[in-house]
Amino acid sequence: MDSQSVFPSRSAVILLLEGDHVHIQIHAVCLHNGSIGQTIRVASNDHHEVYAAEILDATHVRGKL
Repeated sequence: MDSQSVFPSRSAVILLLEGDHVHIQIHAVCLHNGSIGQTIRVASNDHHEVYAAEILDATHVRGKL
């Protein structure tokens, strides 16, 4: 794993989804390696939904509804 990489692929994260007047947190899994500030794909734990999300820190990513 690269020293800049925060999330290796398949890491468990908390996905913060934001929309107009709506804020949702769900458990998700990283589908790609990435570091803070990058946008990667993450999937819900059941892999039924896939989101583009920005890496915020070592445990959180943010997507939009």
